[in-house]
Amino acid sequence: IVGIKRKLISKIFYNFMMIFSKIYLCRWFMLYLLATCLVWIAGQDARTHRISNRSVLVFGALAAAYRMLCPELSCQAVCVGVFAVSVPLLLLAAWKPGAVGGGDVKLMAAGGSLFGANGIWQAFFTGILLAGIWTIVMLLCKKVKRKSSIPFGPFLSAGMLISLSLFF
Repeated sequence: IVGIKRKLISKIFYNFMMIFSKIYLCRWFMLYLLATCLVWIAGQDARTHRISNRSVLVFGALAAAYRMLCPELSCQAVCVGVFAVSVPLLLLAAWKPGAVGGGDVKLMAAGGSLFGANGIWQAFFTGILLAGIWTIVMLLCKKVKRKSSIPFGPFLSAGMLISLSLFF
């Protein structure tokens, strides 16, 4: 009887560890895909000053898949996160055309579905800080002028990458 119990406990523990390791590996693989997509979006925006709908759609689909795999945030937090940064950016784009592109707005909406309301604000402010530092350095080096336009997507992506690495 002791041998049967030991085998049963061993089998349960083994099965639990197999399921846990598959979920854990799947989670890290999803985070890798999300990070790769953000790097792709940053490169695309840095080269062309445009973020394609397709790349934002891929990122949003990966974010939704991650949220289904790891539902750590409530549905309400995810829904608020979608609109938390994207709506103010949309209002800014409508108020001052050219200040923010539509791709940046959509990228923040997709990011909000991944990070939720608090996380997307942290990623957004990190991106703003990085953009500010980069712009000051470029102005001091006389590589850009005050009226030059800079792509914002790489900095938003970098803010989300930093948030991914710190909080996930």
